[in-house]
Amino acid sequence: MKELPIRRVKRWRYSIHELLRDPAGREEFQRWLEKEFSAENLRFWDACQRLKSLPLREVGKTVTQIYDEYLSSSATDPVNVDCRVAEIVR
Repeated sequence: MKELPIRRVKRWRYSIHELLRDPAGREEFQRWLEKEFSAENLRFWDACQRLKSLPLREVGKTVTQIYDEYLSSSATDPVNVDCRVAEIVR
């Protein structure tokens, strides 16, 4: 990572939203998640965030895609969720 102004980096500690809003913060967080073998969590969060801006006609299809990719028992990029949550979602 190239040297960033300390004030910019300090903003990241205020909230996860500050971190994710900053391209350098997001990149560093993604790198850390990959080391922790949990990068799928940020991809899942991003997919859910994109739902907010979709036209209503696209929401159902997109929710199904998110479910198939992250939550189903045969998910291609599964996130780790509590078994009770997984059962409710199914």
